[in-house]
Amino acid sequence: MSSTAKETAAYFSEFLDCSCSRYIPHALNTETLRGIYRKQYMINDGCIPVIVDMKHIRNMCDFYFSGSGEEYRKYRSEQLSSDSLGGKELLSELFNGSCKNKETWKRFESDKTFYSVPPQMNICNDKYGNFYGEYMVVRVPRDKPWSVFAHIPFGSGNKDFDWRDTVKIARFFCEELGAVPCYFDSVTLEFRVTRPMPFDKVYGLIPEIYSFCFDTIGQGPFQNAYSYARFLSESPYWSFWWD
Repeated sequence: MSSTAKETAAYFSEFLDCSCSRYIPHALNTETLRGIYRKQYMINDGCIPVIVDMKHIRNMCDFYFSGSGEEYRKYRSEQLSSDSLGGKELLSELFNGSCKNKETWKRFESDKTFYSVPPQMNICNDKYGNFYGEYMVVRVPRDKPWSVFAHIPFGSGNKDFDWRDTVKIARFFCEELGAVPCYFDSVTLEFRVTRPMPFDKVYGLIPEIYSFCFDTIGQGPFQNAYSYARFLSESPYWSFWWD
């Protein structure tokens, strides 16, 4: 690692107050990035890795905290001191009250035909081209993987949930669905599924997942809720994107 890379990694590690185990230079292909994640996941230190686009970190720090360490520490303290419960209720309320694509949902939910879905492209599972940014591997407690969003906010774009609620939503994904965050940048968030998820359980929670990310459904290959739930119950990684 160059001295510049070390300085950059050290800066973010101190500012974000979380363990950063590796700085990843630009122009890596998917296979390399995926391999780094798998090796980091095998480390038995009570933590799991999350790969984060460093440009996203800089944007979030500048946008939400104006680069102020004091404001950031206040946010982090509030998030870590909270019980972070209520993610499912939050998404249910969003679905029932302000779901912006109700007509799309009616069509999506009413069709019970199973359509085969091509493999979803994501950073840890399938080939996704080359990556030209800078990345950092942060390590978060294995028993509280959702806490990564207390250290690194995830928001902006056209997301319908408040960026301050990402910790609650991620806890719901972790505890109810066994899905832990493994990668995110400004417009993409990916989860690794740590335990088999029965189709019926996933299908019953599709409204909440739909509320979390309309774009994945509206712009993705999924033709109905039945096929989407089938895909999620069989896939080891879940990818969501907003644009």
